[in-house]
Amino acid sequence: MTRRPRSPFKHALVSGLAGLFCISLQAAPNPSFTSSAGVHDPAIFREGDTYYVFGSHMASASSKDLMNWTQLSTSVAVGNPLTPNPFVDYSEVFAWASTTTFWAPDVIKLADGRYYFYYNACKGDSPRSALGLAISTAAPGPYVNQGIMLKSGMWNLVSPDGKIYDNAIHPNVVDPCVFFDKAGKYWMVYGSYSGGIFIMELDPATGVIKPNQGYGKKLMGGNNSTIEGPCITYSPETDYYYLFVTYGGLDAAGGYNIRVSRSRNADGPFLDAEGNDMTKVAGKVGTFFDNASIAPYGVKLMGNYQFLHVAADTGTGSRGYLSPGGSSVYRDPATGRMMLVIHVRFVGRGEQHEVRTYQLHTTEDGWLVVAPHRFANEAIATTVAANVPGQYKLINHGKDITSAVKSSTLVELKADGTVTGSSTGTWALSGDHFATITLGGVVYKGVFAQNWDDDNTAWVGTFSALATSGEALWGSKVSAATTEQTPTILLQAVKQTVSAGNPASFTVSASGTPAPSFQWRKNGVNIVGATSSTYTIATTQESDAGNYCCVVGNRVGAYLSEAVLLTVTPAAIAITQQPQSATVTAGSAASFSVGMTGSGFTYQWRKYDDNGLAQAISGASSATLTYSQATTEEAGSYDCVVTQGSSSVVTQKVTLKVAVYLSSNASARLVNLSARTLVKSGAESTVVGFVVSGAGSETLLVRGAGPTLKDYGVTSPLADPTMQLFNQKDISSPIAVNDNWSSDNEAELRASFTKTWAFTWPTGSLDAAMVKTLSEGAYTANVSAKTSSGIGLVEVYEDASTGPRLVNLSCRGTMASGQDNLVAGFVVGGTGLKTLLIRVSGPALKAFLSGYASDPILKIYNQDNIKAPFAVNDNWDTDTAVGDQVDTIGKQLWAFAWTRGSADAAMLVTVRPGRYTAEGSSKTGSGIGLVEVYEVNP
Repeated sequence: MTRRPRSPFKHALVSGLAGLFCISLQAAPNPSFTSSAGVHDPAIFREGDTYYVFGSHMASASSKDLMNWTQLSTSVAVGNPLTPNPFVDYSEVFAWASTTTFWAPDVIKLADGRYYFYYNACKGDSPRSALGLAISTAAPGPYVNQGIMLKSGMWNLVSPDGKIYDNAIHPNVVDPCVFFDKAGKYWMVYGSYSGGIFIMELDPATGVIKPNQGYGKKLMGGNNSTIEGPCITYSPETDYYYLFVTYGGLDAAGGYNIRVSRSRNADGPFLDAEGNDMTKVAGKVGTFFDNASIAPYGVKLMGNYQFLHVAADTGTGSRGYLSPGGSSVYRDPATGRMMLVIHVRFVGRGEQHEVRTYQLHTTEDGWLVVAPHRFANEAIATTVAANVPGQYKLINHGKDITSAVKSSTLVELKADGTVTGSSTGTWALSGDHFATITLGGVVYKGVFAQNWDDDNTAWVGTFSALATSGEALWGSKVSAATTEQTPTILLQAVKQTVSAGNPASFTVSASGTPAPSFQWRKNGVNIVGATSSTYTIATTQESDAGNYCCVVGNRVGAYLSEAVLLTVTPAAIAITQQPQSATVTAGSAASFSVGMTGSGFTYQWRKYDDNGLAQAISGASSATLTYSQATTEEAGSYDCVVTQGSSSVVTQKVTLKVAVYLSSNASARLVNLSARTLVKSGAESTVVGFVVSGAGSETLLVRGAGPTLKDYGVTSPLADPTMQLFNQKDISSPIAVNDNWSSDNEAELRASFTKTWAFTWPTGSLDAAMVKTLSEGAYTANVSAKTSSGIGLVEVYEDASTGPRLVNLSCRGTMASGQDNLVAGFVVGGTGLKTLLIRVSGPALKAFLSGYASDPILKIYNQDNIKAPFAVNDNWDTDTAVGDQVDTIGKQLWAFAWTRGSADAAMLVTVRPGRYTAEGSSKTGSGIGLVEVYEVNP
């Protein structure tokens, strides 16, 4: 059985509550601490202008300023405002945990507007505990018990993770802390002593634990080590999750001390400053409360401490603080200011404890440090190097877990950057307030700030820093009599709502000696250059919306003005110039422009596809869309979406017409032709024709792919193709035959594959290929199925040329739709523009064969953008002018004649060098079709 010091297993919290409105923490020259409260393990949350802390024993308190607290409840008793009849409402809890008290809880407000109170009860001398949920419609209560969610300490029985409960490895289900991560997941971290600290995911709709998690995921601890009271908080400024825990025993002699580690993930792993993985931190196996095993790990932020009185002080006080713990963190969403709320005991005052708030600061390397003195509504401001030198009381919190009090010694930070006194070394200031202090060869990184010295009732300079070993170093300047005064903010800024494009201005005024400086912040982040009492945004944009506040400071101290909300409503978007339709010849420049009134606009040009859907054009994000050399690929309908903030407007739709380029350009040429179709056998075999033009010879790679197409998404590939190559001057016998390519000069073929960038084939595949050197003329590659029919691909690649060129491709095959369409691929190489005539014959084949496709449609794609075709034709002669041009050029290229008005499809296109696909499909069922690609004016 696990046994431990008197009061067990405390709490922590990170409350994600707090709306975007801000509480007025009015600056005053000297803070006032007139009331305190005793809430052990205070878990903080905020509602409206009030902060609440709920703690162990159903104690609670409230505050308006985080400095003065009003006690609301103190113990588990009838009439407690949190639970008026606890002995009845929580009888099941008390029965399981063998206790009539509660330990460290947590509270959060969820999306349904209700408050979710995660309570827990523990036997105290063992991990026999119950953790449950109560709900209220009001922050102060009363809360209605919803029942137990998790139990521990079930000796010799099966625990929630399906194993016999073992206190050395299983958690004690107390000290819950609930929070949302940056992605919106809802978590609960919990645990004390026993098996360590664990985390589980909760359901944000119901507040309860999601099923099938057992006890969740272990983050640290185990073997009854003295680690408890977890709290996780996220900082958007650093993008770290910080896990706070308390080591040691909670009583005045227990050596309670606060540690932190951090992670990029809400559920870890968490690392300390030395990079140690906290999941590996635990007591030795078989031990209880083995402090020596855990003390070296985790960043120790604070433990027992006392700033000793010195003769030069303006006061006489020297309070000592013992066993700080119950870590709970509140981050103000409007200002980014982060507060650590804890309980502390005091030297010479036994077990009496009170709530205390300390401000947390972020170091240059993203660690959190604790201000050396309690929160007095101070703000961290820009530190002037000349104000740093002086005598400081120095405390090194070390890494030990001890009841001893770390008391201060004296050092002096000199103007020359050296440190003398009880420790020697150097100091330096960088950025606005970042401190680097080196003592005895150990480097500490932290911040310089102004704090209220409660012992001497004076504002003093301080530093708080960390060594990479995880030791915290505090310095508090010896107080000195002065007639100077901290700033008093006389006029606060006022929240504003403006329309985008209009100005917004915030002003504060303040008195102080010396005269204060100003630094405006947005959402807690300094605004560069905003250092006057008034901050103006000349032309607001919706991105300027947020919370604004001002740090008002001098060398005595600094305060934060109230954060006020700037709301920026969308401005009406006025288009002053609509784009206009245009007609150009391919190769000429074409552009569209839109004119707007105002500023802060973004633009997205769109082109409409053949289905009438607008498709965003990649990179077309300025007020003008320009094509320096338009091609028929750019022809079509366009518009532009103009956005300002959350408002958008769309221009009128315009049309770009591009006439084909008919001049000769020998620099651009067809270098690869291919055809994909359903390959059968006999009279229904696939026939691919191509024409070589020019004097000399041309070496071509000709391939018939079938089996390898399965690796490219073809579901029914041709199983075993055979290929014959014919010269159309004599079709009585083939000039080359191949069946199973790698059995016929594989080395030469593979070398040609590499040279022409043809996709590779495995040795032994049943595909067919050949390399042939051909002179000018017309040729036909016939690909036939040896066994069953299937989808095949016939390819013609230019391997080498001494003058001739490929000028024409034709493919005859079965044409239907889907993967059974007829596809001709072609690659244009070289430079400049090339005009092509592309035809899909269906009815035009009536004079040559039966079974033709009665109504084909042609679509042309750029292979760099295959989402939509850039040109479509159905019935080539519908537009008489286009039909005349297709007919005339077809005759010039010796293409066989078509009947005017037929249902065949054809287009003239002008394209840049690249890869293209002409797809023919049948609108009325399967039939034979012929796809042809011709160079125009080669």
